[in-house]
Amino acid sequence: HTGSLYYIYLVSPYTIIKAGFLDKLSSVGQCYSIEHDLNCVWKKDIWGEIRGGTPARFVDGAYITFFHAWNYYPKYKNYFYVMGAYVFEARPPFKILGITPKPIFFKEIYSTQHLNVNKHVIYPAGFAIERKGKKMLLHVSCGENDTAIRVVSIDKDALFSSMVSVA
Repeated sequence: HTGSLYYIYLVSPYTIIKAGFLDKLSSVGQCYSIEHDLNCVWKKDIWGEIRGGTPARFVDGAYITFFHAWNYYPKYKNYFYVMGAYVFEARPPFKILGITPKPIFFKEIYSTQHLNVNKHVIYPAGFAIERKGKKMLLHVSCGENDTAIRVVSIDKDALFSSMVSVA
């Protein structure tokens, strides 16, 4: 859909809106809304509700986006923000194809200084794509603990193979 601007308005219910820039910036174009039960894969009661994250990027025939979720864990007396990803169709109605069933963790996550000791935060903001021969890396920029920026490099094939289909 070259020349069109779409944005993810909500993840639950999954809603994508096509901006209508005909004569006013405030006009709204088409809206695509699909009822996906992401909780059958992403356990909201454990990891938290899926929220916003990175702009979606076109990768291998579909779009991918990284999101954040957060939950409070009384056992640790802490909030934990986690990161996941999902892939969706390149054309309307933009059906979600797969999602990581668990957060994406990495070595030394949450290791930077904390402004708030009751919060451990990883928040994806954007990502770049690097091709190295047949390999593709996704370099995700993240805010960490509200004090630092971290770039996490993820192998695209490993990420996609970890995803679970959403039916």
